[in-house]
Amino acid sequence: MAQAKWLTAAQVGARYGVCNKWVYAVQRRDPSFPRGVRFTNGTTRWSVEALDAYDAEKQAGQT
Repeated sequence: MAQAKWLTAAQVGARYGVCNKWVYAVQRRDPSFPRGVRFTNGTTRWSVEALDAYDAEKQAGQT
C-alpha cells in the first residue's frame, strides 16, 4: 500500500503520541513546526515530508 502524503490532526497526534489538540497548540507555539494546509473549511492536513524534515531538524539539534 502506498504511504500517505498528508496526515490529519489525529494522525499527527498519533505520530507523536499525543492528542490531536496538541497539534494545533504546538503549531501556534513553535514557529519551526510545519503548518497545516487547509484544503477546505474543516479539512486541514499536514505534509508527511514536512513533518519528517521537522523531526530530522529536532533530532540533529539534540546530538
